[in-house]
Amino acid sequence: MDSLARGFQEKSNPDFLILEINSSRYAYNMSLKEVNFYVVKALFSLQDIKEPANQNVLVAINNVLKQLGPVLSNYIKTPDAMLQCLRALEDIYEENEFVRSKISKVVHYLYDKDFVSEDAIIAWYEQLDVEDHRALRQSLKELIEWLDQSSEEDEDDDEDESD
Repeated sequence: MDSLARGFQEKSNPDFLILEINSSRYAYNMSLKEVNFYVVKALFSLQDIKEPANQNVLVAINNVLKQLGPVLSNYIKTPDAMLQCLRALEDIYEENEFVRSKISKVVHYLYDKDFVSEDAIIAWYEQLDVEDHRALRQSLKELIEWLDQSSEEDEDDDEDESD
């Protein structure tokens, strides 16, 4: 977390930050799953996102990822890593009122920027406990319906092409 916060403030080269994070991973004997989770948590815990200017968290996330997107891309590559990313976002949802109020748009943004896949979002949503995550599930409902609808349209298009 400290490496990313300092790297963001100093506008460090993302490649150097990745090397530093990897060194820390081995020094602290962390699994890749843990690193994936904590990289996302650290990015979303940066002061610019915790307390965004003009209270616009989407602009703040975009600004952070303009600089640190390559760091996120380095760790969030596989379906399992995408799930870790979304689970970290689940924690951020509980901690950050700005993210909480725009969670559907935040997840959609990560989808649009290819950090997470449609399958990962749907799998994560289905794993959210109905009782414990009622508000989060409700906030994501329209996005999930949109993703389901777009995947059905894609399947229909694929069937039309094969005919």
